[in-house]
Amino acid sequence: MKQHLRNGIALLLGLIAIPGAARYPVFVPPIKNDPGRSILIARTEAALVDQIKCQKPPQVARAIDTMLENRLIRYVDNESGVYLYSPTVPLHFLGLRVTSISGFDVHDAFQHVPASRMVGTAPPFFIEVNVAASASELRKRALDAGLIEAVPYRSQKRGFWVDAKGLGAYLAPRSREVTSSIECVYSDFQG
Repeated sequence: MKQHLRNGIALLLGLIAIPGAARYPVFVPPIKNDPGRSILIARTEAALVDQIKCQKPPQVARAIDTMLENRLIRYVDNESGVYLYSPTVPLHFLGLRVTSISGFDVHDAFQHVPASRMVGTAPPFFIEVNVAASASELRKRALDAGLIEAVPYRSQKRGFWVDAKGLGAYLAPRSREVTSSIECVYSDFQG
């Protein structure tokens, strides 16, 4: 069991310090008799920020599979290659509650989920985190944490992109709460 936890932590530790991220503390409720689980959740939240930071190609399948293995998220649905996952523990992104995570990875298949095919043209991979907050609040927190916003038409082709309704959000159950999404944009082509 300890080895399984160490392996999960090791996979999620492939991140670097993110300037300004301390401004929005990681919220990890204490888990009775399991401090390792609390640490795993905190490291997972940091790894999600690193994936969305998107200054190197994200490892979407690896990140999702690790969260599934550690039972931090569960598979919900998929359509046309977009997979939707729901947190099974309280997860936060820059201090905002995560409502769902979605993703696609053309290079690696997600484990323990039904097969799905991407229809039409799509990027080779994407990871998107949906949170319970407005797009303006999410964007402000990402910029305050030092993340770089992608602006492809201005030659900034790597970074995050915030949207009021994310690609994976259409698969999520309808809710009255305000949600927005942030995803990694990593493109080397002229936009």
